[in-house]
Amino acid sequence: MPAVADAIAAVVVHCRGVVGLHGGRFGEAATYLPGRRVHGVEVTESAVTVHIVARLGAVLPTVAAAVRRVVVPLAGGVPVHVVVEDVVAGSAKERRRGV
Repeated sequence: MPAVADAIAAVVVHCRGVVGLHGGRFGEAATYLPGRRVHGVEVTESAVTVHIVARLGAVLPTVAAAVRRVVVPLAGGVPVHVVVEDVVAGSAKERRRGV
């Protein structure tokens, strides 16, 4: 499970329209591992749920489909759910630079 959660997090952030992962309102959307959490990715025996922040202007169903497409091969045959937690202007890099 740890390698799966990390692998999912790594591929999702490169999907077009995804600004980043989101840990949920109270940080509960995560896979809990010894000494750390993979925020924004919940991996259980019955499903994988990915919580994302999308870029403003992106077509959300298209973004969710792209996320689902890269996660399904890693999910081990369980359903993949995508939750858009927030929508923000610009990319993560632009927001760090203050653009």
